[in-house]
Amino acid sequence: MKSSGIWLLGLLSISGFAQDGDFRSICARQLAQQSFLQPHPWARRFSQNLGPVDPRALESLGWKWNSQNELDAVGNQFVHRPDSGQRIEAVLELYSDPDVLAPHLILLFTFFRAGDRGTPLGEGAYLFKRNKKGELESAVASFYIDASMPDLEGVSTTTRKFMEREIYKPWGMQWETIFADYIGRYAWAKVGYEFKSSSFYWPERYRERGRTVKAVVMIRQNLARFLDAHQILVRDLVVRKPGQSLQKIKSLEELERPADFAYLSHAKDQKITVRPYVAEGRLGEASPMEIGKAFMLSDYRATAGSPVIYSQQGTPFSNQAMPKWRGIRKLR
Repeated sequence: MKSSGIWLLGLLSISGFAQDGDFRSICARQLAQQSFLQPHPWARRFSQNLGPVDPRALESLGWKWNSQNELDAVGNQFVHRPDSGQRIEAVLELYSDPDVLAPHLILLFTFFRAGDRGTPLGEGAYLFKRNKKGELESAVASFYIDASMPDLEGVSTTTRKFMEREIYKPWGMQWETIFADYIGRYAWAKVGYEFKSSSFYWPERYRERGRTVKAVVMIRQNLARFLDAHQILVRDLVVRKPGQSLQKIKSLEELERPADFAYLSHAKDQKITVRPYVAEGRLGEASPMEIGKAFMLSDYRATAGSPVIYSQQGTPFSNQAMPKWRGIRKLR
């Protein structure tokens, strides 16, 4: 068996995974300058802060692919075929973030039109680590695309299925977590996540005294205020999940999972028109939506003089909209 010192030297010679020189690929450098990332400060910082792979993480996480060439072969299996437009491909690269102290790896997706690696159209990043129980856990750390490109419609679903098939299953990944924001508050809710049990909010009146409210409880309270503002009665609500029987709602206590909120509708098909909050400081075009979708995409920004709730980090949100939320799903 090789000694750990020799093993480390071997890792440093693996092409594309760890280099002493210019470790940042053209993809990472280009992404940091793309216009579709400009409204997203977190994504810009994330792509700018990518660093060389921590060799210890390859061993402690049991990373399955030994070189960039092997990772390229996996990436070649990614193909997104939109209903109209050009096929989308992805380049996969492995990094670490120097600001994250625990052993971890970051898998970066950069999306391009097939045969054209000139301009990135979007990015996705997954951070891999072990949780407190030693189980492999993947966090969707970043996922942003150029929303003006119809070719990219549905690419998040393609990416999720690709990850499950090509990365999670052969590696033995056990959990996936998400921090849902903007459009993702609604889109990720339909994937099968639970609200993370450790997630909470502060009602404004309790914050100074440290009293917290579980995420799902606070979100129900926000929904109740949203319904009151639009004169919608709880007894008129139903949950319409694809492939399942219609569920009549008697109490908001029946809403437990993100999907319950996402598929919430009015029994008589009444819609609510909202301008969705789609990016930092940017609202989309107003359109009529089902009740749950309207709630989840409505503008959560706090406004002067209006009641708010606070996130775990102390960020204020409107008390009548879906705030950012943390989710988790079991993979195996």
